[in-house]
Amino acid sequence: MSTVKMGETGYLYKKLHEDFIDGHNGTTMSEVSTIAAVSVIAVLLRDSVMIALSLQTLQVRSKFFLDFVCIILPLILGPTMFSEHLFIFVTSLVCLIILSIFMSLAKKTEGRNEKYTRSGVFDIDMSEKRPFINYFRAILNVQTAVVILAVDFTIFPRRYVKTETYGTGSMDVGVGCFIIGNAIVSPEARGKYKDRRFFSDKVLIIENMIKSSIPLIVLGLLRVLFVKSADYQEHVSEYGVHWNFFLTLAAVKIISTVILCILPVTTSSILSVVITVLYQYALCRCGLSQYILNGSDGQGTRYGILDANREGLFSCIGYTALYFAGVQLGQYLFIKRTKLHEWLKFLSSLVAMCMLSLCLLWFLSNAVEPVSRRLCNAAYIVWMIVVNLQMIGGFLFGDILIKLLIYLTQGAKILAKPDIPACILSAVNYNALFYFLLANILTGLVNISMQTIYTSTFMSFLILLIYLLLLSFVSMFLYHNKILVKSW
Repeated sequence: MSTVKMGETGYLYKKLHEDFIDGHNGTTMSEVSTIAAVSVIAVLLRDSVMIALSLQTLQVRSKFFLDFVCIILPLILGPTMFSEHLFIFVTSLVCLIILSIFMSLAKKTEGRNEKYTRSGVFDIDMSEKRPFINYFRAILNVQTAVVILAVDFTIFPRRYVKTETYGTGSMDVGVGCFIIGNAIVSPEARGKYKDRRFFSDKVLIIENMIKSSIPLIVLGLLRVLFVKSADYQEHVSEYGVHWNFFLTLAAVKIISTVILCILPVTTSSILSVVITVLYQYALCRCGLSQYILNGSDGQGTRYGILDANREGLFSCIGYTALYFAGVQLGQYLFIKRTKLHEWLKFLSSLVAMCMLSLCLLWFLSNAVEPVSRRLCNAAYIVWMIVVNLQMIGGFLFGDILIKLLIYLTQGAKILAKPDIPACILSAVNYNALFYFLLANILTGLVNISMQTIYTSTFMSFLILLIYLLLLSFVSMFLYHNKILVKSW
């Protein structure tokens, strides 16, 4: 009898947990952008504090502590403890940055009496590898690690949860950002395949891409087995019964590689537009939206593999269009630039693209179809372009500001001084897939070991803190000892 009651209790809690994360309509796009801005501000805070306090020569342990306090902690606090006072929280972080900058400028190197000219400042050397791209990609992993566990606690507002059908939640940006994050550093974006014109070369490219996608496919299949065997709570309308995030990444990676082996990489932007337009036409005019949302019988039932996984399978079309947009952005990003004024010009072009995309987003959302991550429709694709342009532009702005600050406080010595990348973010990038896998495993263990929706605010925050501390420590240990975890 007790076993039956325990089984009933487990089933009831699973249903409660699924209801806890299902059926939400999201928040405003501006709040989502503010949440994303916290990461940019946190990284800038860390860099400005390091310069203000002359901490460039800190030992690894001290840098780890500084990184965790300045970068990881704000990423936990923003969407949880300060979610109802987000503007005040962001303003406070900005004020700390301004204070750090004034401290740096107030204590210039003794005995220096340099005069700065406008041309001299704009000609600052920025030819070395810029850290803003690595910051952007690492932050995606860290932010995802925060929210995939935080969402299971009441400390995380329900308006940030993935939306059910239409709307914009903070968690809706995750998969879209990962798609673009992968695309901007893809071999196609970096021009690695431009000299491979023969059929045998293209076959080899596709073969290598399939091999590199095997870990994602394996992780996707393992996740399905775990969720079904452990009776773990799941959000079926997100990807479907069997499909998931890992399989989407793998499918988009393989499909885009095959297409770009047939067509020139320079057509990426055209491919993105054409696929988006045709897919949106199918959604609106051919009844595809209704099929994805309501199934073949119109009642939401799921018969057969296609019907059971319709969200995941069809959204891959939209994500492929988004990937091509990312490849085009990556091609533009990897154009050689050596001087500050060249990077400022690039930053201004990102701002212009972002403004144009915002106008297009307004039109699509109001005249065509509202944003839907579940469908990965045109409005969602453009929204993801906007969010990613905001984040990449923000990290580039911070990179330029820090470079300028070092120049103004240390003068010509900047030419001989390397940049000071955040150690935790470097560690996350070093084993990015392992970091994400470990985050998923730890999230699963927490959910199996306790009933998270009944946990107090203090205990929820403490668990999140320990969880991120453990993830950061493991990543730093592997990075410091040059242990690269790869399965292929």
